[in-house]
Amino acid sequence: MERCPFCDGQVEESLIINGGPCPICLNEIPGEETATDPGAAQQAETAAAEQAAQKSRTRLMSVVGVFALIGVGVGTWFGTRPPPELPPLITEVGFTMRHVDFHWDKEPPPPPPEVIVKVDRPQLTNSGKAPSVGGQVVEEAPPGSVAGVGSPEAGPEDTPGSKGPNLFDDPLARSAGPKSRGPRGIVLKDRGEIQAMVTKVLHRYAKNVMACETQRSSTAPDSWHVSLWIAESGTPYEIEVNPMGKSDPGLETCLDKTINTWKFARVERAFNITQVYDFGT
Repeated sequence: MERCPFCDGQVEESLIINGGPCPICLNEIPGEETATDPGAAQQAETAAAEQAAQKSRTRLMSVVGVFALIGVGVGTWFGTRPPPELPPLITEVGFTMRHVDFHWDKEPPPPPPEVIVKVDRPQLTNSGKAPSVGGQVVEEAPPGSVAGVGSPEAGPEDTPGSKGPNLFDDPLARSAGPKSRGPRGIVLKDRGEIQAMVTKVLHRYAKNVMACETQRSSTAPDSWHVSLWIAESGTPYEIEVNPMGKSDPGLETCLDKTINTWKFARVERAFNITQVYDFGT
Protein backbone atom coordinates (compact mmCIF):
# COMPACT_ATOMS: atom_id res chain seq x y z
CA MET A 1 0.00 0.00 0.00
CA GLU A 2 1.09 3.57 -0.63
CA ARG A 3 0.10 6.83 1.00
CA CYS A 4 -1.68 9.85 -0.56
CA PRO A 5 0.62 12.88 -0.79
CA PHE A 6 -2.25 15.12 0.36
CA CYS A 7 -4.00 13.35 3.26
CA ASP A 8 -1.41 10.69 4.05
CA GLY A 9 -4.14 8.09 3.72
CA GLN A 10 -3.44 4.66 2.40
CA VAL A 11 -4.12 4.24 -1.39
CA GLU A 12 -3.39 1.61 -4.01
CA GLU A 13 0.08 1.56 -5.50
CA SER A 14 -1.34 1.80 -9.02
CA LEU A 15 -2.98 5.12 -8.08
CA ILE A 16 0.37 6.54 -7.07
CA ILE A 17 1.99 5.26 -10.27
CA ASN A 18 -0.73 6.16 -12.82
CA GLY A 19 -2.40 9.00 -10.96
CA GLY A 20 -6.05 9.67 -10.24
CA PRO A 21 -8.40 10.97 -7.46
CA CYS A 22 -7.61 9.96 -3.87
CA PRO A 23 -10.53 7.89 -2.46
CA ILE A 24 -10.10 9.59 0.92
CA CYS A 25 -9.51 13.33 0.21
CA LEU A 26 -10.61 13.25 -3.42
CA ASN A 27 -7.56 15.27 -4.50
CA GLU A 28 -6.08 14.43 -7.90
CA ILE A 29 -2.90 12.48 -7.48
CA PRO A 30 -0.69 13.38 -10.49
CA GLY A 31 0.93 9.97 -10.69
CA GLU A 32 4.51 9.13 -11.45
CA GLU A 33 3.83 7.79 -15.04
CA THR A 34 0.82 9.69 -16.43
CA ALA A 35 -0.59 7.87 -19.45
CA THR A 36 -0.11 10.03 -22.53
CA ASP A 37 -0.81 9.70 -26.28
CA PRO A 38 2.22 11.16 -28.09
CA GLY A 39 0.43 10.90 -31.48
CA ALA A 40 -2.72 12.82 -30.51
CA ALA A 41 -1.29 16.27 -31.31
CA GLN A 42 0.13 15.08 -34.59
CA GLN A 43 -3.17 13.50 -35.54
CA ALA A 44 -4.99 16.73 -34.80
CA GLU A 45 -2.50 18.70 -36.88
CA THR A 46 -2.78 16.22 -39.78
CA ALA A 47 -6.58 16.33 -39.66
CA ALA A 48 -6.52 20.13 -39.79
CA ALA A 49 -4.13 20.08 -42.78
CA GLU A 50 -6.32 17.58 -44.63
CA GLN A 51 -9.40 19.70 -43.99
CA ALA A 52 -7.65 22.79 -45.36
CA ALA A 53 -6.48 20.84 -48.44
CA GLN A 54 -10.00 19.54 -49.04
CA LYS A 55 -11.35 23.10 -48.97
CA SER A 56 -8.67 24.18 -51.48
CA ARG A 57 -9.54 21.30 -53.79
CA THR A 58 -13.22 22.16 -53.56
CA ARG A 59 -12.55 25.79 -54.51
CA LEU A 60 -10.30 24.72 -57.38
CA MET A 61 -12.90 22.31 -58.74
CA SER A 62 -15.51 25.07 -58.56
CA VAL A 63 -13.29 27.40 -60.59
CA VAL A 64 -12.52 24.67 -63.12
CA GLY A 65 -16.23 23.85 -63.39
CA VAL A 66 -17.10 27.48 -64.08
CA PHE A 67 -14.48 27.74 -66.84
CA ALA A 68 -15.66 24.42 -68.31
CA LEU A 69 -19.23 25.68 -68.45
CA ILE A 70 -18.04 28.88 -70.12
CA GLY A 71 -16.06 26.84 -72.68
CA VAL A 72 -19.04 24.61 -73.43
CA GLY A 73 -21.27 27.64 -73.85
CA VAL A 74 -18.85 29.35 -76.22
CA GLY A 75 -18.34 26.15 -78.21
CA THR A 76 -22.07 25.62 -78.48
CA TRP A 77 -22.54 29.19 -79.68
CA PHE A 78 -19.88 28.82 -82.36
CA GLY A 79 -21.22 25.41 -83.36
CA THR A 80 -24.85 26.45 -83.71
CA ARG A 81 -24.59 29.95 -85.14
CA PRO A 82 -25.31 30.13 -88.88
CA PRO A 83 -22.35 30.62 -91.25
CA PRO A 84 -21.77 34.18 -92.44
CA GLU A 85 -23.85 35.12 -95.46
CA LEU A 86 -21.67 35.57 -98.54
CA PRO A 87 -22.43 38.47 -100.87
CA PRO A 88 -24.42 37.66 -104.02
CA LEU A 89 -22.53 37.06 -107.24
CA ILE A 90 -24.75 39.32 -109.37
CA THR A 91 -27.39 41.84 -108.31
CA GLU A 92 -29.59 43.56 -110.87
CA VAL A 93 -32.99 45.20 -110.74
CA GLY A 94 -35.50 42.38 -110.28
CA PHE A 95 -32.85 39.65 -110.24
CA THR A 96 -30.17 38.29 -107.90
CA MET A 97 -27.73 35.46 -108.58
CA ARG A 98 -26.45 34.36 -105.20
CA HIS A 99 -22.94 33.12 -104.47
CA VAL A 100 -21.77 29.79 -105.89
CA ASP A 101 -21.33 26.72 -103.69
CA PHE A 102 -18.71 24.29 -105.02
CA HIS A 103 -19.05 20.60 -104.13
CA TRP A 104 -15.70 19.05 -104.98
CA ASP A 105 -15.93 15.70 -103.20
CA LYS A 106 -19.29 14.47 -104.48
CA GLU A 107 -19.08 11.44 -106.75
CA PRO A 108 -19.91 12.67 -110.27
CA PRO A 109 -22.59 10.92 -112.34
CA PRO A 110 -21.67 9.50 -115.76
CA PRO A 111 -20.75 12.36 -118.11
CA PRO A 112 -22.85 13.18 -121.17
CA PRO A 113 -21.72 11.67 -124.50
CA GLU A 114 -19.35 13.80 -126.52
CA VAL A 115 -20.94 15.39 -129.60
CA ILE A 116 -18.42 15.57 -132.44
CA VAL A 117 -19.32 17.74 -135.44
CA LYS A 118 -17.41 16.81 -138.57
CA VAL A 119 -17.02 19.45 -141.28
CA ASP A 120 -16.28 18.22 -144.79
CA ARG A 121 -14.07 20.79 -146.46
CA PRO A 122 -14.36 20.93 -150.29
CA GLN A 123 -11.36 19.82 -152.30
CA LEU A 124 -9.69 22.55 -154.32
CA THR A 125 -9.38 22.21 -158.11
CA ASN A 126 -6.12 22.42 -160.00
CA SER A 127 -6.67 26.17 -160.34
CA GLY A 128 -6.71 26.52 -156.57
CA LYS A 129 -10.41 27.47 -156.48
CA ALA A 130 -13.27 25.67 -154.82
CA PRO A 131 -15.35 23.53 -157.21
CA SER A 132 -18.64 24.92 -158.49
CA VAL A 133 -22.02 23.22 -158.21
CA GLY A 134 -24.65 24.35 -160.68
CA GLY A 135 -22.56 27.33 -161.69
CA GLN A 136 -22.15 28.52 -158.02
CA VAL A 137 -18.85 28.33 -156.20
CA VAL A 138 -18.95 26.22 -153.04
CA GLU A 139 -17.24 28.27 -150.36
CA GLU A 140 -15.51 26.72 -147.43
CA ALA A 141 -17.05 27.59 -144.06
CA PRO A 142 -14.87 29.89 -141.94
CA PRO A 143 -12.82 28.16 -139.23
CA GLY A 144 -14.86 27.66 -136.06
CA SER A 145 -18.24 27.92 -137.82
CA VAL A 146 -20.61 25.10 -138.76
CA ALA A 147 -23.57 25.50 -141.13
CA GLY A 148 -23.77 29.22 -140.61
CA VAL A 149 -23.30 29.07 -136.83
CA GLY A 150 -21.00 31.92 -135.89
CA SER A 151 -21.07 33.32 -139.44
CA PRO A 152 -21.79 37.01 -140.07
CA GLU A 153 -25.34 36.12 -141.17
CA ALA A 154 -26.08 34.17 -137.99
CA GLY A 155 -28.57 35.74 -135.62
CA PRO A 156 -28.16 36.03 -131.84
CA GLU A 157 -29.85 32.69 -131.33
CA ASP A 158 -27.19 31.01 -133.54
CA THR A 159 -24.23 32.37 -131.61
CA PRO A 160 -22.41 29.56 -129.76
CA GLY A 161 -23.18 29.47 -126.07
CA SER A 162 -25.92 32.09 -126.23
CA LYS A 163 -29.67 32.14 -126.07
CA GLY A 164 -31.82 35.26 -126.13
CA PRO A 165 -29.93 38.58 -126.05
CA ASN A 166 -26.54 38.59 -127.77
CA LEU A 167 -24.12 38.73 -124.88
CA PHE A 168 -21.20 39.48 -127.17
CA ASP A 169 -22.47 43.07 -127.23
CA ASP A 170 -21.67 43.22 -123.52
CA PRO A 171 -18.04 44.32 -122.75
CA LEU A 172 -17.95 42.03 -119.71
CA ALA A 173 -19.14 39.09 -121.78
CA ARG A 174 -16.60 39.80 -124.52
CA SER A 175 -13.77 39.88 -122.01
CA ALA A 176 -14.97 36.80 -120.12
CA GLY A 177 -15.95 34.56 -123.03
CA PRO A 178 -12.70 33.62 -124.81
CA LYS A 179 -10.63 33.68 -121.63
CA SER A 180 -13.02 31.37 -119.82
CA ARG A 181 -12.54 28.65 -122.42
CA GLY A 182 -8.76 28.91 -122.52
CA PRO A 183 -6.37 27.34 -125.03
CA ARG A 184 -7.42 24.01 -126.44
CA GLY A 185 -4.75 22.01 -124.63
CA ILE A 186 -5.21 23.53 -121.15
CA VAL A 187 -7.06 21.54 -118.47
CA LEU A 188 -7.68 23.40 -115.21
CA LYS A 189 -6.70 21.53 -112.05
CA ASP A 190 -6.30 24.18 -109.34
CA ARG A 191 -9.53 24.82 -107.45
CA GLY A 192 -8.83 28.52 -107.18
CA GLU A 193 -8.45 28.81 -110.95
CA ILE A 194 -11.61 26.75 -111.49
CA GLN A 195 -13.60 28.96 -109.14
CA ALA A 196 -12.40 32.08 -110.95
CA MET A 197 -13.29 30.52 -114.32
CA VAL A 198 -16.79 29.52 -113.19
CA THR A 199 -17.44 32.97 -111.75
CA LYS A 200 -16.38 34.57 -115.02
CA VAL A 201 -18.60 32.27 -117.08
CA LEU A 202 -21.61 32.93 -114.84
CA HIS A 203 -21.09 36.65 -115.29
CA ARG A 204 -21.00 36.06 -119.02
CA TYR A 205 -24.34 34.24 -119.10
CA ALA A 206 -26.15 36.29 -116.47
CA LYS A 207 -28.23 38.14 -119.07
CA ASN A 208 -29.42 34.82 -120.49
CA VAL A 209 -30.78 33.89 -117.09
CA MET A 210 -32.36 37.30 -116.65
CA ALA A 211 -34.06 36.92 -120.05
CA CYS A 212 -36.00 33.93 -118.65
CA GLU A 213 -37.92 36.43 -116.52
CA THR A 214 -40.20 36.96 -119.52
CA GLN A 215 -41.31 33.31 -119.27
CA ARG A 216 -42.64 33.69 -115.73
CA SER A 217 -46.36 33.46 -115.13
CA SER A 218 -46.10 35.73 -112.09
CA THR A 219 -44.16 38.84 -111.12
CA ALA A 220 -44.19 38.06 -107.40
CA PRO A 221 -40.74 37.66 -105.78
CA ASP A 222 -39.63 34.04 -105.64
CA SER A 223 -36.47 31.93 -105.67
CA TRP A 224 -35.18 28.83 -107.50
CA HIS A 225 -32.40 26.48 -106.45
CA VAL A 226 -30.17 25.45 -109.36
CA SER A 227 -27.75 22.50 -109.33
CA LEU A 228 -25.56 21.42 -112.22
CA TRP A 229 -22.54 19.28 -112.90
CA ILE A 230 -19.66 20.50 -115.04
CA ALA A 231 -18.08 17.67 -117.01
CA GLU A 232 -14.37 17.36 -117.73
CA SER A 233 -15.07 18.72 -121.20
CA GLY A 234 -16.65 21.87 -119.69
CA THR A 235 -20.19 20.82 -120.64
CA PRO A 236 -22.96 21.28 -118.05
CA TYR A 237 -25.13 18.23 -117.36
CA GLU A 238 -27.48 16.77 -114.74
CA ILE A 239 -29.15 20.19 -114.43
CA GLU A 240 -31.82 20.53 -111.74
CA VAL A 241 -33.99 23.63 -111.34
CA ASN A 242 -36.17 23.39 -108.23
CA PRO A 243 -38.54 26.07 -106.94
CA MET A 244 -38.02 27.21 -103.36
CA GLY A 245 -41.59 28.51 -103.36
CA LYS A 246 -44.27 28.27 -106.02
CA SER A 247 -43.35 26.32 -109.17
CA ASP A 248 -43.28 28.12 -112.54
CA PRO A 249 -42.89 25.61 -115.41
CA GLY A 250 -42.23 28.30 -118.03
CA LEU A 251 -39.32 29.80 -116.11
CA GLU A 252 -37.92 26.43 -115.05
CA THR A 253 -37.94 25.13 -118.64
CA CYS A 254 -36.25 28.30 -119.85
CA LEU A 255 -33.52 28.05 -117.19
CA ASP A 256 -32.87 24.39 -117.99
CA LYS A 257 -32.53 25.08 -121.74
CA THR A 258 -30.39 28.17 -121.13
CA ILE A 259 -27.94 26.44 -118.78
CA ASN A 260 -27.61 23.60 -121.32
CA THR A 261 -26.01 26.07 -123.74
CA TRP A 262 -23.30 27.24 -121.35
CA LYS A 263 -19.66 26.40 -122.03
CA PHE A 264 -16.97 26.16 -119.36
CA ALA A 265 -13.24 25.53 -119.61
CA ARG A 266 -12.03 21.94 -119.48
CA VAL A 267 -11.25 20.60 -116.00
CA GLU A 268 -9.40 17.62 -114.59
CA ARG A 269 -12.44 16.19 -112.79
CA ALA A 270 -16.18 16.81 -112.99
CA PHE A 271 -17.67 18.76 -110.07
CA ASN A 272 -21.01 20.10 -108.89
CA ILE A 273 -22.09 23.69 -108.23
CA THR A 274 -25.29 25.02 -106.69
CA GLN A 275 -26.84 28.49 -106.69
CA VAL A 276 -30.04 30.31 -105.86
CA TYR A 277 -31.67 32.67 -108.37
CA ASP A 278 -34.04 35.32 -106.99
CA PHE A 279 -36.56 36.80 -109.43
CA GLY A 280 -38.84 39.74 -108.83
CA THR A 281 -36.62 41.20 -106.12
